[in-house]
Amino acid sequence: MGRIQENDLVKQLEEKKLNTALLNVDENDEYIVWLETKLNSSTSRLEAYVLESALFGALTFSGFLQIMATDLVSFKDLENFASYIFTTSQAFINLDWNQLEVGVAGLNSKVSLFCLISLESLICSIFFLAVIASRLKLSDIADRVRTSINLAKAYNAKEEAFQEEN
Repeated sequence: MGRIQENDLVKQLEEKKLNTALLNVDENDEYIVWLETKLNSSTSRLEAYVLESALFGALTFSGFLQIMATDLVSFKDLENFASYIFTTSQAFINLDWNQLEVGVAGLNSKVSLFCLISLESLICSIFFLAVIASRLKLSDIADRVRTSINLAKAYNAKEEAFQEEN
């Protein structure tokens, strides 16, 4: 499956040919309504996902700020935590068991736990922002589809008016 690129979506729109010559006036109206409903459903879901990501991102970032503001963790503690992580991982790679014990002992504290939680909440808020950014580019495609649907409505109205005259 994988990720669908914007160009792939545009190609699907361009390649999807519908033989409108075979549709009568009512079927044409039904197809336009179906397209509009599908577009509205997709854009409303997209807007809900973006809002949801913004709220979760703000929530996780507020968790980071709360930990930092309550003086549970200082920037010096974060620096020490990073140093312990580096020392522990380097000792593990080098199979230096004495240094590994020193690193694990440094990580085995409440301050290290709060450092880990604050860093995880900061990383999560960054990921939620990335989700928002990746979804926003789909709004351009939705605008193109909305324009196409409006053109189809205009041409359909002209076709119906022309058929009423004849």
